Amino acid sequence: MIKMEKGGGKMRKMLLMPFILCMMFLPMLSMPVYAKPPISSIEASGTWKYIPRIIKMWNHGFIGDEVATWTGTFEGESYDTFLVWFGRSGIEGDWYVVGKIYFEGMVNGKFGSLVILFIGERPAGGEWYGHWMILRGRGDLANIRGHGIWWGPGAPGPGVEGPLEYLGTIYFIHC
Repeated sequence: MIKMEKGGGKMRKMLLMPFILCMMFLPMLSMPVYAKPPISSIEASGTWKYIPRIIKMWNHGFIGDEVATWTGTFEGESYDTFLVWFGRSGIEGDWYVVGKIYFEGMVNGKFGSLVILFIGERPAGGEWYGHWMILRGRGDLANIRGHGIWWGPGAPGPGVEGPLEYLGTIYFIHC
């Protein structure tokens, strides 16, 4: 055991001071450097054409599905499932929808599949409008996220094609 004499505390402080200063300033010297930005965003737009089918109907709404074709930023096909319910005025009044889109195709030159959530409404006598959000992707689209809006007249009835437009932003997250 080394015995310190008087004044040994001063020596210890002198040895610790450079270490403490080094530990304080070292984190400031190592700034992060990115080879590319962590996220890149792209504007998405195009047309979503679908042919709906009613699976089950009741007084307050119906469950349905549809096959759709996508053009624009999303190029491909989808199978969509949805629930529509009517407002207080019944079938002649406002309609509301929530559903999932199971998309397969190309987005910005990358192939894969997506699951997209959509919600919307159609005021009595008006056109459909709503929001969409990418829930997950597979294949080359595994790192894609995004959200946006959609609108249009929609299908006039079951078995008849209906057009909608979409607009939004998609993000490819770099991992």
